[in-house]
Amino acid sequence: MPATESFLSFKTVKAIATQLAKIRKAREAEIRAIADVFDDPFELARLYIEPDCQHINPAEYDESDPSVSVVTEPVFQTLNKWLNTSRPVEPDGRYHFFILSDAGMGKSSLLCMLKFAHLTSFWPKDYDCVLLKLGEDTLAQLEKVANKRQTVVLLDALDEDRMGWGNIDARLADLMRATKHFHRTIISCRTQFFPTTGADPFKSPGHITVGAYRCPLVFLSPFSAAKIEAYLTRRFPTGLLPFGASLTLRKKANALLEKMASLKCRPFLLSHIEDIAASTSEKWSEYSVYESLVGSWFRREAIKMNDLVAARQMDANRAPSSSAAIPTGNVSQIVPAALEIPGTNGERSRALEQA
Repeated sequence: MPATESFLSFKTVKAIATQLAKIRKAREAEIRAIADVFDDPFELARLYIEPDCQHINPAEYDESDPSVSVVTEPVFQTLNKWLNTSRPVEPDGRYHFFILSDAGMGKSSLLCMLKFAHLTSFWPKDYDCVLLKLGEDTLAQLEKVANKRQTVVLLDALDEDRMGWGNIDARLADLMRATKHFHRTIISCRTQFFPTTGADPFKSPGHITVGAYRCPLVFLSPFSAAKIEAYLTRRFPTGLLPFGASLTLRKKANALLEKMASLKCRPFLLSHIEDIAASTSEKWSEYSVYESLVGSWFRREAIKMNDLVAARQMDANRAPSSSAAIPTGNVSQIVPAALEIPGTNGERSRALEQA
């Protein structure tokens, strides 16, 4: 497929999934490297639903309040406009873009999809794209990039970056300096872990000041009912399962999601709904769904680290679900705090995030 001179030129996400499958062998090493750090690229691209974004933190208002009006925009549309602007001035923060959201809202998936757009040539041929999970060797990796002016950098999970634990402001300052000569830099972070920033001197929505830099910022929006239904349709497509099975699983999934209140809008929960919907259990409660999700996340991370001992220890320490009883009305208040796992230096690392 011929390269384009515009960023994010694909018309639908399906186009990325189709092209990614075609280049599977040709770009095998790069695709495998992404899979080693994140999740299965082909599964992600096949099921991906583009989220919207907004300038107001969704946690600051009640989504069910009809008097609240929030302007949203498809996130690829927002990023495409920013990526395609020229770079006539020296770095002052306008070339750094922050993407914030709560756990499980799809920040990592979004950055992966941007990298897939690069791999599948829905990206200017003269520009490179580097996707990194923030960690101890990030600064060294950035230094090795040869043509910084023609490279877009995607830095994932500032909240998980060990080098920032206990001193996030200094770490962010180092990252801003290390990336100031790149064409563009996108940094994702969980909202609760983002450092305190100054107010935008121009009072513009969607901007913050980080040290001496004035940077654009968006929050990922919760999935709408239409996006949830679109995801379930892709997860349980007709034709791939015995007649009626897809509709049955989709109906069961919707019934389970109704118990989850606003948290059903999180892509992480949706990504595990197949396991829950396929279960023979008829006694799912809000608590048991959360317990299954947390257990699934722990096991996934243990496998990633090749630490089966941790997985067995988790099973040994987990209390039987039948002994747990939490009033339904309290679960939605208890879980957000419970999903944050204690880390080092008083910081807490992310517990649930769709990769």
